[in-house]
Amino acid sequence: MSDTPLTDEQINGKPCTQFGLLAGMSLRNALVPSDFARTLERELAATKHLLHESLQREDRFYRELVRLREAEICRSWRHEIDGD
Repeated sequence: MSDTPLTDEQINGKPCTQFGLLAGMSLRNALVPSDFARTLERELAATKHLLHESLQREDRFYRELVRLREAEICRSWRHEIDGD
């Protein structure tokens, strides 16, 4: 994932100007203020990054929860076997 918005690049050989015709991806043939498009794209990239980090934390939490549950089951079995 790049921190530089696609709208910062030249699209179809034309630089993104204040009100340039952008033809690429979802902006195909749309007349948009490129500053606004850059802002939206940066916000989207930041949100995707936060979501990715959140999903990674959730995955780590779930794996730790499973590990603790497995340890609890093992202790329970050991208790039953030992008769304590």
